[in-house]
Amino acid sequence: MKEINELKFRVFLVDAKNNTYASDKKGLDRNLEDGSKELVYENGIYRYKDRYFGRTSFHGQEIAFINDKPVWSMCYFGRSNYKDPAELFNFLKFALRHVTEEKPFRGPFEIEDGNFRYVNTNTGALWNFSGVEKIFHKNNGSGDGIYRLDYFGGSII
Repeated sequence: MKEINELKFRVFLVDAKNNTYASDKKGLDRNLEDGSKELVYENGIYRYKDRYFGRTSFHGQEIAFINDKPVWSMCYFGRSNYKDPAELFNFLKFALRHVTEEKPFRGPFEIEDGNFRYVNTNTGALWNFSGVEKIFHKNNGSGDGIYRLDYFGGSII
């Protein structure tokens, strides 16, 4: 593939993430025959797919395409032990809507809202990265938190 306009690609990734899972719109995901859910976002020459299995324990992959050629991917595995998954995942979506163009993988480094605190640590850059995100609840004394997601990815060209 010829040169990629990295700035435009970063802007697209942020836009795609804000218009799929992190969105507060209902019914964006579609159920596939294999039991997975898939979210798709397109804008011009760019297309993004997020496909995952599970709910409170889940695994997925995001793939970004330029002109129908896969160029970037991220795999993730997450799990939660929180008593109210809907409340937890609503907060997670809030955190993920704060994704940055600098690190367009998951959410910001840290954000709080109400009783929840989101922390995201990662290494690398757009084309080769890995990280861990955790969510903590003020009323849960566990240092491990109530949610954890491990992720990694980068260039596939």
